Parts: sequence; structure tokens; C-alpha cells
Amino acid sequence: MDSLLHGLEHIIHLNNNQSQYFINNNNNNINNNINNDKRVCKAPRYMPNLWNNLDKNTREYTNCYSYAFDRMEVDADKKLQPGELSTGKFNSYNCDEILNKLRSDYNTFNILQVPKNYKPPCNHYKIALVIDDLGEEQDYHFYRQDSDGYWSHKPGKEEVRRIDASGNLITDPETADRNYDTSNDNQNNETDNNYYKFCGYYSVPYEGGPFKRLN
Repeated sequence: MDSLLHGLEHIIHLNNNQSQYFINNNNNNINNNINNDKRVCKAPRYMPNLWNNLDKNTREYTNCYSYAFDRMEVDADKKLQPGELSTGKFNSYNCDEILNKLRSDYNTFNILQVPKNYKPPCNHYKIALVIDDLGEEQDYHFYRQDSDGYWSHKPGKEEVRRIDASGNLITDPETADRNYDTSNDNQNNETDNNYYKFCGYYSVPYEGGPFKRLN
């Protein structure tokens, strides 16, 4: 009888230990899942010291389009334009035209137009497209939302920044001052455009970065 009771106690003790193990293990799995979610939910980081101190060629040929997708253009001889990674450069300064070329370049990204207050899912971030389609100095421009919620951009060959044409921090590119047309010198440079037309916000997958694209 004593040996039988001892055996039952052993089984009960073992089962209690197993139950505690499964409880602890499940809790660890839950905690790990939470930590994993935090670990993978990322977006581009604002790192002006990195981008603005690239070698001269990479810095000058990495434009707003490349910056929006966290790409640095290495050994390039010109700035990348929407469509040149796929079907050919865009044909007009039109929102739909440039967006279609962008989607063609990044055809695996499932880029969606989204509302202003849209919160992207984990591993996604927002970009915005604006256009100046008036006069002889037409141009497009991209902004991107960084991991801290503010927006940054890279005007052509110029430095990465997160301020608008009035020097204000960009919290929303639609309401930011996008008029850089301070002089009419017909030089078609990065300070000659009033990007008055706001095309929209777009959700983009984040794959890590910045990446260097060899040309």
C-alpha cells in the first residue's frame, strides 16, 4: 500500500511539473511572439548624417525617388527615374503616369493608395507623391514617412532633410509648404519648382535598409 501511494504521489508530482512546464512554455511563446512583433515592425529611419556624407557621386545621383525606397545609387551616371527599372521612363508629369511607372518598377510590392490618416500594417510605411506640371520646369517629388512619424525627403542632388520650403518640420506633406520656386532662372534645378499638385499617400512594404543599388 505504501509503495502504491508513493507511486501515485510521483505521478501527481510529475503531472504538476509538466503542467507548470507547459504553462511557462506557453507564456514564453506568447512573450516571444510579442517581442518578435516589436522586432519586425520597422520603417525607414531618418539618418541625415549617413545620407549627407555619402561619396559625392552617390549623393548626387541618389534622388527623391531612390530615397523614398531607401536606396543609394552607387556608380550611377544619372538620377533614377520612375519606370527605368522596368518598362522605361515615364512620359509625362502626371500623377497616374508616374504612379503606374513606380508600380511597374516595384511590381512585387503591391503599392496601394491610402487615406491621410491610414496606419500602415507591420513592415510597411507611407510615401507621398507631388508634382509641378506647369511651365517649362516641370518636376515630381517624393516624401517618405520615417519610423518616428515625421516625413523626410531628398531634393535631387541636395541633402536629405525633414523640413519644408518654409523651414518647418514636415508632419504632413499635403499641408507642408512645397513651393521652392524662389527664382525664375530657367535652370531646372532643385529650387525651381512649386509642387502644388498633391497626388496622394501610398503604402509601401519595408524590406530593411538602406540598400546600395549598384548601377
